[in-house]
Amino acid sequence: MRDEREGADGEVSRRTSVRTIAAGIVLGSVALWLAFRGLDLEELWRALARVDPAWTLAAFVSNAVSLVAVTWRWQLLFYPDHRTRRFWPLFRAVVIGQMVNIVVPLRLGEVARMYLVAEEERLSKARVLATLAVEKALDLGVFALAVVLVLALFAFPGGVGIKQGTLWGVGVGGSLALWLLSRFSDRLTPWVHSLSRYVPGRFGGRATGIAERFLEGLSALKSPGVSLAAVAWSVAIMALAALTNYLMFLACGFNLSFLVAVFLLVLIQVGSVPPSLPGKIGIFHFLVVVGLGMFGIDRGAALGYAIVLYAVALLSKVVLGAAFAATGRRGRLTPRPSSTGD
Repeated sequence: MRDEREGADGEVSRRTSVRTIAAGIVLGSVALWLAFRGLDLEELWRALARVDPAWTLAAFVSNAVSLVAVTWRWQLLFYPDHRTRRFWPLFRAVVIGQMVNIVVPLRLGEVARMYLVAEEERLSKARVLATLAVEKALDLGVFALAVVLVLALFAFPGGVGIKQGTLWGVGVGGSLALWLLSRFSDRLTPWVHSLSRYVPGRFGGRATGIAERFLEGLSALKSPGVSLAAVAWSVAIMALAALTNYLMFLACGFNLSFLVAVFLLVLIQVGSVPPSLPGKIGIFHFLVVVGLGMFGIDRGAALGYAIVLYAVALLSKVVLGAAFAATGRRGRLTPRPSSTGD
């Protein structure tokens, strides 16, 4: 009976994945058509020719620094043994994970990161998963703050405020829940053992081990200093992403403020939630054209900006992530001796 249930669940999961991919192909194709519809190609070529190489290189550097910042924050979230976590395996996993999220429309990048680091650093998957849960809660909280900033200064219609309030609530609520779990993890462990008695067979023991290591992974938030540093890194990561947009404004000769760069970042992140073509082609370009059009940038110049920004912010991660993935074990450091189980 259990095998039949697992088979049915697997079939439902496969059908959902197929539908998601199909919807992404349709939505991405429509967005790509809308972005290029009626465009004068000579106008696009002139916009691309005006791009300043020096500012574009600065945007590349900003994008690369953001990857380093993500890695340093993730390293910190392994507290209290964060100093023993090696930077290079974490950095490779971050880049490969972001590459997977860009290319595959199913948000599997975090799964890839979990498996890569768990294998290479000889950590339990639950331990790594806990750090990723904290990371996502921090990202959502900072993103909600960015949304609040954009809405406060651009005075969007009131209906958007509901979505902003939801994001704020989820971000703060998720961070608070994780903090409470970290503060009371020692008290929760006996409860986990008690509940495991009602889970039959070896699965109970395995589930108990996973839950214990998950609570252990939340220990980073027990330290006020580490918590503040993690929040500071999260703000810096968001600022670096917006800075990449702003530096590309300078590269394209747009007289737009840094706040517009923040707005564009928010628009791209919100608009990229629905499935799209592999690599987010189409939806990314359409969102940039629409966003810049709100500030008086004509379609040809906006699309030229979108193409170059795509190469700087997304394509560079895909190329680097593919290079890391292609090296396989040859590009890995020697795995650590096993210290924890799965």
